[in-house]
Amino acid sequence: METLKKNDNKIRLAFVISSNLREWAGMEHVLYQYCINKPEGIDIVIFEPELALNPRISEEKVRELFKDCTIRNFKGYFNKLSSLEKSGIGKVLTEVIFIPVLAILLKYTFLKELRSQLGQFDVVYFFNPNREPKLLGRGKQILIGSTHAWFPGNSNLFKRLELKLLVDGLIMRNLNYFHFFPSQFNLLKSEQRERFFSIPNGVDSEKFVPNEREESNIKFLFLARLEECKGILTVIQAFKRLQTDKDIELHIVGSGTLSSQIERESGGRIYFHGFVSEDDLPNVISSCDIFVYPSRCDSFSLVVLNALSCGLHVITTTEISENFYPMFEAGFITTARPEIDDTANAMQRAIKNIESIRTNKIKCHNMVKEKYDWKKITDEFYAKILNMRKNF
Repeated sequence: METLKKNDNKIRLAFVISSNLREWAGMEHVLYQYCINKPEGIDIVIFEPELALNPRISEEKVRELFKDCTIRNFKGYFNKLSSLEKSGIGKVLTEVIFIPVLAILLKYTFLKELRSQLGQFDVVYFFNPNREPKLLGRGKQILIGSTHAWFPGNSNLFKRLELKLLVDGLIMRNLNYFHFFPSQFNLLKSEQRERFFSIPNGVDSEKFVPNEREESNIKFLFLARLEECKGILTVIQAFKRLQTDKDIELHIVGSGTLSSQIERESGGRIYFHGFVSEDDLPNVISSCDIFVYPSRCDSFSLVVLNALSCGLHVITTTEISENFYPMFEAGFITTARPEIDDTANAMQRAIKNIESIRTNKIKCHNMVKEKYDWKKITDEFYAKILNMRKNF
């Protein structure tokens, strides 16, 4: 086993992610920004499961992107259970039975090496606190959980119960601190916030910029993994219900288990682009007017920020919009229930307000740049880490 060289002048920070970096989805993009914007006084090692469920980029590309950080693999047993969690019963079995049993079985066997390696770090940050943190106890290091891949909140009874158990210290008691996004942090009373902190995700505001469109046609956009919980089927049916004499289009970008079905649905005014490269993404987004995203499985959506930074008006759920309250308050976000009728009504209103939406694109971008630029966000994140270490 490789031993991490100790440098008393630097903080040794481990990020433990619950998906392989080759999957290159939201969490991986966030971790990339944490890596390229790290301050001089911090050494970073990323621990990823060896199994990539849905790889989008090559191992060579991963090494290129994360060249400033060290990457180590571990046997992602929890990662292999993801397919079970796609059904309601599977999720209950996984969370209530399989995960606790595996934690007991693996704690002193298969993951002994991972536990030993993590013990070398000053700070360990977990992207999914329902996974590997269960294998660790409190020690002489700072353990931080987050809601990047775990969604306690206010959307249903189960999520409210999870939040209460966490806040009351009845679950995940081994974690010293917890990174919430604004929608969860705002549910806490002031006296409950001692070990919780709130920092949003960010956006590359130099890359995602508005584009002045000369065409008069109105373009709706859906961009995400093509999975049912992301709301793509809702968007398609809502679009088909729109009644207007204006020239409207729906552009769909992404890949996933529903790709074949979406391809069959395309045609006429519905355009399916499939997977779009990172370099082409800003142009694709900025060529549209309205981003529709009725997702039921997001904590803090990067794609919403990308769309807002390109000046698009966003239609999304209340749960997602609560993470972007300044943008909602300024009128750049419309909320709708993740249902066909409510989404269609919001899209219909956006058509009526299209001139205002286009006029305010630059204003929308400037507000995103001021509040959510990645450099600002990562500076705040690392200032928090340094302060934790100082006071630990």
